[in-house]
Amino acid sequence: YIDVYKNKFATPLVNFNVDYKKTVKYGDSVIVETTFINSPAAKIIFHYKIFRTSDNELVAVGESTQVFINLEHELLITTPPFFEEWKDQNAIDFHITQWYFIDFMEKSKPLLTSDPIIKVYNVESFVNL
Repeated sequence: YIDVYKNKFATPLVNFNVDYKKTVKYGDSVIVETTFINSPAAKIIFHYKIFRTSDNELVAVGESTQVFINLEHELLITTPPFFEEWKDQNAIDFHITQWYFIDFMEKSKPLLTSDPIIKVYNVESFVNL
């Protein structure tokens, strides 16, 4: 959110939903798993899963939506460039932690550590006269 303010925008909360599944008591600890949901619109959407730490039980799920406004409190209909850059970096950060990227990097190691194999082919053109 510091980047939002540095770029002279605000992101007010316009929607927040919670579905409670189980109870949590005073003194219980919870883990909040937050997932960014990419959207082409000028808004920020997060999905939440809340787990009770003692038994890893899912106790609640939720979603929030925020929109972009400028300093004059005008709603933006296009995503600010700094946020597009953040989404691009977030996508890269996500993909480099996925199994398919890790698998690719493991399989690519021999290409990076071995001597290159260079093959030269002579191709002749035949013309029928």
